[in-house]
Amino acid sequence: MKSNIQQRLLGALGRRPVLWSSATALLCALAVLALALLIDSQIVRQDHVQRHVSLSDLYRRVAVDTNQLLERLNARGDTSCSDKSLSAMRVDLFTSEFQRDVGVINDQQQLVCTTTHGRLPAPIPMPEADLASIDPLGRRLAIWVAQRVMADNGVQPATIIQRGPFNTVVDPRVTQTMTKITGLQATLWWRDLAGQQRPVFNSGFEEFLPLEIRALSDLAAGEHLRWLPGMGWMWVVSSPVPQSRLTLQTFTPLVHRGFAWSVPVSLMALAFGLAVAGALRPRLQRLGKVEHRLAGLLRSGAVHCRYQPIMDLGTGLPVGCEVLMRLRDGQEWVSPEQVIPAVVKRGLTWTMDEAVMRRAVAELQSAFGAESTLRVSFNLFPSDIHRERVSKLFRELMASASRPLWQIDLEVIEREFGESIIRELDGLREDGFAVSVDDFGTGYSNLASIRAFSPTYLKIDRSFVTDMELSSVRSSLIPEMVAIARAVGARVIAEGVENVQQSERLRDFGVDYAQGYLFAKPLTIEEFQRFWAQAHAAPSSGGHPAGGPPLQMATV
Repeated sequence: MKSNIQQRLLGALGRRPVLWSSATALLCALAVLALALLIDSQIVRQDHVQRHVSLSDLYRRVAVDTNQLLERLNARGDTSCSDKSLSAMRVDLFTSEFQRDVGVINDQQQLVCTTTHGRLPAPIPMPEADLASIDPLGRRLAIWVAQRVMADNGVQPATIIQRGPFNTVVDPRVTQTMTKITGLQATLWWRDLAGQQRPVFNSGFEEFLPLEIRALSDLAAGEHLRWLPGMGWMWVVSSPVPQSRLTLQTFTPLVHRGFAWSVPVSLMALAFGLAVAGALRPRLQRLGKVEHRLAGLLRSGAVHCRYQPIMDLGTGLPVGCEVLMRLRDGQEWVSPEQVIPAVVKRGLTWTMDEAVMRRAVAELQSAFGAESTLRVSFNLFPSDIHRERVSKLFRELMASASRPLWQIDLEVIEREFGESIIRELDGLREDGFAVSVDDFGTGYSNLASIRAFSPTYLKIDRSFVTDMELSSVRSSLIPEMVAIARAVGARVIAEGVENVQQSERLRDFGVDYAQGYLFAKPLTIEEFQRFWAQAHAAPSSGGHPAGGPPLQMATV
């Protein structure tokens, strides 16, 4: 009964997209207006406290991350600025979440070398610190609050912290975006060994800091209602940042200043919704039709596969492929951006993954045979990584082969690491599957978590490959990623390789495999079979596509 009602609603959406889009715009505008009328000081206060806790936790993580990095550097104590010393510092920096650069300072308070620029031609005197003291171990502790440093998009103010002979530069984006993320105006205080509070960061209160805000530095932890001239009544929340000598104060108006704009904003939203209703009609109609018929499409053979070749940079030959999904609805191809959210929403992830694996195995067996040496990589939804179900399916699919030689590789995005998934993947490895960490470098893993995960391959995200041509800090991390892979016994694959220069540099970095448009676009099974045959029939070109220019075939 419920399913029938849903189908009727989706059908109505597809038949009358203008009506439904206009009705949705009206409802959204009314909802915005109703929410604006319900906002009062209590709601503002509660929201403020929650965001304050979130911002305090971010500062705690930055403080812990900074302390851990400086303690590791001081424990090793290598200030020689040798290649070995700089390499070790870069590895430390890569495992840090919030730090951008590390430097060595000599006894004359001169910067000698950094992980970004190496040994400097001549030592650079450090400017006078905004805050300076001696820590309990007798080491110099100094803070530069808004020191200007070079970043990817130009010179930016950043926080620099020194302990002993080492300093670290906190990523400028951290302090610049923290308050933007929470939407709060904030002041951060640092308590020296004498117990005196000193401001180290403020957002939106520069003109008030010497007077009104400074007078709030002694507020006890908790919530306070204070009057600030020119700003009115403000909620002030104060709390010590755990595991640091910092105190965070955040401010928000007692009366929500967006209230006066609620009505015009609602009217503008309504007008906008009515104006774009006609333009949205084809998209709404197609989306409604796909969602309405999605389960049937996944089971009816509408799932198609494309094969992205994986190339050996040493030999220039393809060694396998990554399987990509395409969905065909009648005469139209539906983009994965439309299909995947609908699949997740309707709980059809395994239906789609199973359909992709069944079709890919059938096509590859027909083209190559199960007894050929071939590496086949699949991207599964996290909810579908179950040892029993996946192993059972492949035992069924490969049952006709006397001795299957394929290597089946399961790719897991770095941000999806979790104990349950790791347990399932451990079991799948025991069953003979390989495991890859996809989009490596975009998440928050470090050497320890990668070692615990024990992947077969690490796939470097395409953004790092693109940045090589800009000679950015991100691109300089690729050798460190290769070093991490070697440390855990994994091979390295680079994604998004689009030109020969990128391919050659990656090979020089020690990257084993690559995939991208330099070699081939995602191919149909017939195109992939021809590509494979052509590559293996021609002499190797030493890391470049064999047999001349890459195939440029029309694919979906």
